Amino acid sequence: MSLNFNQVNFGGRVTRDIEFQELNSGTLIAKFSMVSNHKWGEKETACFIECVLFGKQAKTLYDYSGKGQELLVTGRLEQDQWEDRDTGAKRSKHVIVVESYKFVGSKDSNGGGEQAATPSRRPTRPNRPTKPTAPTPNPDYDNSGPPEDDQIPF
Repeated sequence: MSLNFNQVNFGGRVTRDIEFQELNSGTLIAKFSMVSNHKWGEKETACFIECVLFGKQAKTLYDYSGKGQELLVTGRLEQDQWEDRDTGAKRSKHVIVVESYKFVGSKDSNGGGEQAATPSRRPTRPNRPTKPTAPTPNPDYDNSGPPEDDQIPF
């Protein structure tokens, strides 16, 4: 039996402004990095990882998030490999290909930074009614009691 399972959940803060681009093919891409801190006793470590997100979710993340935003991402790990231009040495790094994400907190929590999205990037939301509207009565329906046998369609 062979087990091939590649899923990662990562929670932390976005470490820099999100890079957004639209390819000639129309594919939307958001690239960003995250950090998660681990503290035990007096010691603390930080784990940094690059992330990439495709499609409409990439545009939404770009519009509503930025440096300092707390996120929980779910995706798969991929390994990028390349040759260093200067030394010719082989290099590699792991990247999370994000399949879904969730905003966990605000950038202002825990001494964070700026607003969640700059006004120029934040789309406006339509006003929604606060009260549900009452249904309009149907004049063909008599609610005075149980229906007669000839009113039942089956």
